[in-house]
Amino acid sequence: MDTRSKKPTTESSTEALDAKARELATREYELQQIERTLLEKERRMKQHETANEQRAAAMEHDRRNLDRERDQIVSKASELELREKKVEKRWHDFETTRLEDSASNIPRENKQSRNLIPHHTRSNNSYDEIPSPKVSFKEATDSVPHFDGYNIPLAQFTRACRRARDIIPASGERNLTKLLINKLSKRAYYAVEDEPCNSVTDLIDLLTDAFGTAKTLDQYRGELSIIYFQPGEHILDYISRVKDLRTAILDAERREHGGLDDHFIAEIDNLTTRSFYEGLPLDYRLQVSPLTHPRHTDMFAVAKAIAKRQE
Repeated sequence: MDTRSKKPTTESSTEALDAKARELATREYELQQIERTLLEKERRMKQHETANEQRAAAMEHDRRNLDRERDQIVSKASELELREKKVEKRWHDFETTRLEDSASNIPRENKQSRNLIPHHTRSNNSYDEIPSPKVSFKEATDSVPHFDGYNIPLAQFTRACRRARDIIPASGERNLTKLLINKLSKRAYYAVEDEPCNSVTDLIDLLTDAFGTAKTLDQYRGELSIIYFQPGEHILDYISRVKDLRTAILDAERREHGGLDDHFIAEIDNLTTRSFYEGLPLDYRLQVSPLTHPRHTDMFAVAKAIAKRQE
């Protein structure tokens, strides 16, 4: 009885053990598959990382090469620009010497006849009341900055051109104009290229047509009549703005009517003096008066002296 009852129990236990073994074997196989999959993914990730590191190293190498090439190009460009400036200066000096020699070879009777021209004839164009000592073409042109149309205000360049004209003999103005054209570059040079330009006035007119403002004579006069010394402004900057407007008025009148008469110049000089005075701060106006300083140049000089004392 007891033997028969134990046999089924043993068989069921064996089956349970076999099932358990099969389950463990299945789980072990699945774990092995998972491990293989993980190892494969790790291998691929390492390959990707290695490839990315190689690409990053290659990109860094290329970047360094580009930086090195860029520095070489910049250095080469700076060297070429320096050489160009040296060549331009040598050519400019040569041209200055040639034109000076040309001017010095003018027959004596021509020089004397030109020197007999009344001074007020030139002063109508130069707007400068005080004659300046005569200097060489090189000294005159060295004081004129380069102009490409945008690097500096047009008024600053034209005033420098007028100063250069006023310190050379009248017979050398045409040669001076050729040298002043060499001070132009880019669009400023294009504006005068192949245009008839035999005097400083011609040069200024061509540049004004290309880069000047489209204001009328009345607009310039209106601006001059209401000009004032701005807070924090230096007195020299204020004087410069007044001078620019005065010059613009005279230029506009000359271009509109073909010339200037003494009455108009005197009228604008009076307007310049009055407007400059009225635009000064109170502490300036208490120390200067148009009655005691009727000329605008005298008014400018007094204002500069006051500013110097205040500084």
